[in-house]
Amino acid sequence: MDMAQERTSIDLSELRERIENARPDPLWKELSLSKKVRILLIERLEQIEQQKTSSTQDKGNA
Repeated sequence: MDMAQERTSIDLSELRERIENARPDPLWKELSLSKKVRILLIERLEQIEQQKTSSTQDKGNA
């Protein structure tokens, strides 16, 4: 399946305000909600992947 066409619907009603206020940056306010969600997801996934990499490296050094 083409990744560009893969979409999903999620209910963000309980998270909308938290997402909108996640950053003090004025440019953040200019982004659409979907772009904000995408940015936050990507950043969190990168953190998780980095932690996994660090954890694997730490186990290799033990």
